[in-house]
Amino acid sequence: MPDRELLLTPPEPGAHRLYELLHGAARGYKVFMALLAVAEAGLFDQSREPRTVGQWAELLGSRTELLAPVCELLAENGILDRDGDKYAPAPWTASLLHGEDPLCQRPVLENVAETCALWSRLPKALGQEPLDPWREGLFGGWFLPALAAESLVGEAQRSAKLVAAIPGFDQVRNMVDLGGGHALYSLALCARCPGLHAEVMDLESAREHAESWIDRLGPACADGSGVRFTPANIFADSLGQDRDAVLLFYNPGGKNPELLERIYACLRPGGLFVSKHAFYARDEGSKDALSDVEWNMTAFPGVRKGPHVYSFAGDLCQEDYFDLLGQRFEILAEYGPEDFASPDLGKFGDRLDSRLVVCRKPLEQQA
Repeated sequence: MPDRELLLTPPEPGAHRLYELLHGAARGYKVFMALLAVAEAGLFDQSREPRTVGQWAELLGSRTELLAPVCELLAENGILDRDGDKYAPAPWTASLLHGEDPLCQRPVLENVAETCALWSRLPKALGQEPLDPWREGLFGGWFLPALAAESLVGEAQRSAKLVAAIPGFDQVRNMVDLGGGHALYSLALCARCPGLHAEVMDLESAREHAESWIDRLGPACADGSGVRFTPANIFADSLGQDRDAVLLFYNPGGKNPELLERIYACLRPGGLFVSKHAFYARDEGSKDALSDVEWNMTAFPGVRKGPHVYSFAGDLCQEDYFDLLGQRFEILAEYGPEDFASPDLGKFGDRLDSRLVVCRKPLEQQA
């Protein structure tokens, strides 16, 4: 249309759709940043005593004129409670956002912030090679702590309940948790199964984080039961022998046939193998476009990614994986994310349609 028509005719409905999208994205990001700001300032580490904005500002070392609308914004979103001119953290924040509580989700906030920083590079990333977020200074070590925090809001507990209910698991004494990272799945199982000895095998870089959780939630017992960490490369180092059970959850090489054979070899006859991963059917495409974008923005040394989130070079497709399991093991049970997973956060680490599979090594050795 001629330029003058712009002043006479309203635009097509597409403008409304665009503004709805922008409003939702911008508002969600800003509320998140307000939450992150007061969490980092220490608001949730204080007592739940209601305080005026001025009192909070003095306590936190903040500017009153800026903190006032921040508090009101968080009250509108149920994060703070407001009574007259006073604000207090909502009751549900007492465990989830207090820095000293074992359930504290602040590592998740920091990880989401790092993910947002990664996404801010997308316009440039479209025309570049995948970037290493650690080398680029975008990631600061919050990924593993965030995975631990996410697992503690339900997945570790529900997964342990499913595994502990396996017939015969109450007799398991010698278990190895391969690539167990934060060690929380092993700790949750030991809490349910007295007498269980769990060895978490992962890279040396995971040791400090794993041992901090072991010291906090599950120090070894006098009878030798409990959880301990062993630094190891699970693809090259010995996995032990005559194991009663093996856990393999969310590992980059977890769908590789060579690792499955190593697991089979380390189990005693009748031993249990529990696997939890996101599987791709033979001709399956994307599970989630949002996750695939994030997946393809980055590259990590020594990791050969596939085109979709949680896909790796050398992976078996779902059909071939289960065929191999059926040849080497007896499949006892299978569970979907509705049985164990925490809510998704729209970032790397989400469970999507993962499956938890319980298998038993046959009593008679196979060739």
